[in-house]
Amino acid sequence: EELQANGVHYRLHLAEDVRLDRARLLAAMARAHGVLTDHFGSDRFSTVTLFVDRALARAFNDGSGVLGASPRYFRQGDYGFNLIAHELAHNWWGATVTEKWLTPASGGQWIVEGFATFASWLATEAEFGRGGAARAVARERFDPQRQGVIQVMSSLDNALAESRNRDTIYRKGGAVAAM
Repeated sequence: EELQANGVHYRLHLAEDVRLDRARLLAAMARAHGVLTDHFGSDRFSTVTLFVDRALARAFNDGSGVLGASPRYFRQGDYGFNLIAHELAHNWWGATVTEKWLTPASGGQWIVEGFATFASWLATEAEFGRGGAARAVARERFDPQRQGVIQVMSSLDNALAESRNRDTIYRKGGAVAAM
């Protein structure tokens, strides 16, 4: 399935056993990408592809305009919009905002993920209003009782338990970027 909007070609690939509303996902990609482009300027990708497969444990953006996600991310009330916006935000905030982001103990991962988390909140607010953004922020509020030290974590820590990783890198990073 494909959609052409705002000068960008959006493509969607669903695994054979995944049943999601293709038109809705493509439209969400285009809307989220449009909001992020309005805020940050062009990411210069002419094609953005999302594939959804049960075999994926985590969502990702590979840096070339390809996003991947598990269908579990599309069960929330926003049908994955915040997740799509987050992964699209890596088109701007991938490895461009910090030195050595793949190096352990560099602290770079929380900056990259924090900016993407904050950018997804901006897109979610544009899509669902302040109430929708407030719900997204509330879901991503970090727990100071569980968080780790962000300076010592890197993208290699994605192998850690997701709850620890989420609190420390994504949730705390998003809160810092919002400040």
